[in-house]
Amino acid sequence: MYITTIRINVNMIYNSIKTFNFMQDVKNLKRKFAALNSENRLKILFLCLEKGRNITELSKLLKLSHSKTSDNASILEREGLVKKTRKKDNTVDVKTIIEISDTKLRFNKKKEK
Repeated sequence: MYITTIRINVNMIYNSIKTFNFMQDVKNLKRKFAALNSENRLKILFLCLEKGRNITELSKLLKLSHSKTSDNASILEREGLVKKTRKKDNTVDVKTIIEISDTKLRFNKKKEK
């Protein structure tokens, strides 16, 4: 009787952990989709898909201010959708790091810190 009770409690804990991880995944995915809920941020993703572009180049293509473009790129970087790299000449390159096609959107898992 005692062993059965312990087994049930372990299973309850395991299921709680699974639910917690699932809920964290849902929250993370919700934040990623919120970051994608902007036409300008989607344009940045597609413009940086083939090759990295710097913020000045992106701002000209998008007809946005440098600061707005940088803010949008930072939101995408925070959610792991692009990678920003500062060069020696102090320009910032942006490169899309997710897979995008007509039928799928693949996010790379963020490494736990």
